[in-house]
Amino acid sequence: MIIENEVTFNRFDHKDTTFSLLIKSTITFTTIVLVGLVFYYHRIDLSLYCVDNSIDDWRIALTRTKILSIIFEAFVCMIHPIPGHFLVEWSSQYVKKVGTNTNFINPYRSTQLHTLTSSTAFNSTPVTTTTQMTTSTINTNDEPQAFVPIDVMLSLPMFCRLYLIARFIMLHSHLVRDASSQSLGYLNRVSFNFPFVIKSYIQQRPALCLTTFCFSIFFIASWSMRACDYNVKTGHMPMLDATWLFIISFTTIGYGDIVPSTYCGRGIAAITGIIGVFSTALLVAVISQKLELTRSEKYVHNFVASIELAKAHKNQSANVVKYGWKVWYLKRKGKHMIIQYIQAQRKLLTSIYWARKIKQQQRKLADNYVSLLEVFNVQRSTNQTTDETAQRVISMERKVEKMEDRIIEINQGMITLQDKLNILLDRTTQR
Repeated sequence: MIIENEVTFNRFDHKDTTFSLLIKSTITFTTIVLVGLVFYYHRIDLSLYCVDNSIDDWRIALTRTKILSIIFEAFVCMIHPIPGHFLVEWSSQYVKKVGTNTNFINPYRSTQLHTLTSSTAFNSTPVTTTTQMTTSTINTNDEPQAFVPIDVMLSLPMFCRLYLIARFIMLHSHLVRDASSQSLGYLNRVSFNFPFVIKSYIQQRPALCLTTFCFSIFFIASWSMRACDYNVKTGHMPMLDATWLFIISFTTIGYGDIVPSTYCGRGIAAITGIIGVFSTALLVAVISQKLELTRSEKYVHNFVASIELAKAHKNQSANVVKYGWKVWYLKRKGKHMIIQYIQAQRKLLTSIYWARKIKQQQRKLADNYVSLLEVFNVQRSTNQTTDETAQRVISMERKVEKMEDRIIEINQGMITLQDKLNILLDRTTQR
């Protein structure tokens, strides 16, 4: 698709030639094969879903949402350039005026028309020359028309087929292919779908994922801007200009030295700006994650900082004692009006201020010791202690119940013994 359009953009070939028709026929054939493979994939997916959920008939799993998703996916894969060429006028009102380029060859015109024009130019009479000069003067004063070729409009949606790469990554991931991971996911009610796989990859290799995403968007958006921006007198936008336009749109700078001349190009530039903002936020998150200290590094840093603050607090406390004693001594000697007394009092107040400030920093550092992980560990240990205490209480209750049963049995035995003793006493008295 890109090769066929680039051949036309660089005016090496024409849309009506056999080479162009051959490439488009190949694209059509591969599109038919792709659509068939998409339906075959969903058939296997339905079969696996029926096996996992113990469903006898596959039509039960074929819901309305599933049908719409299959139809939408097939429609996305069906879009491709058709044989032939057509033009759609889709220009904006801010198309820049350029001079007439007499050497420009329109790649979307037939070669017979160019031959006829050139032969007419060689065999023209003075009257015809006058007519051509008048026509060129009129065309120079007119604004150039900007078009979006139908092939470009049908070629850009073909980039949506890149979702198949995401599906390939998901199906060939070790998380999906590993049976133990699948079992662990089922136990924790975690589905191993594409968002989960991408999150795990970004968590493991954030720099590689972000770089790959930015470079892919760079090439796709640059070529799309070049393909969408077509002018009758200037042709398609050069690749370097399209690259520069992508950079200033992606970074949301927007110098304005190069602007798209069609609404299609403007739409791509707007989408590029939105993706640039999203990528910037993702880059900030990745950098903050890389700059974050690990748990051991954080402990070492806090320990060293606490030691330094403790030393500084001791020094300031010693200064408070030192200058406080000096102020008391000078005041007792009656020298509270000299400059040494004022300097000592000023240093005393400064030492008190710094001692309080260091104490406050120590409190903040102590608060930083407690992170979410420590809170989780404390909560887990508290829960374990609570469970152990509950088990002990239950065992004590069981023991108390056993003791009550024993006491009841002893009481019954005592009553029986008392009855026997009464009977024995009665017999002895009767004798």
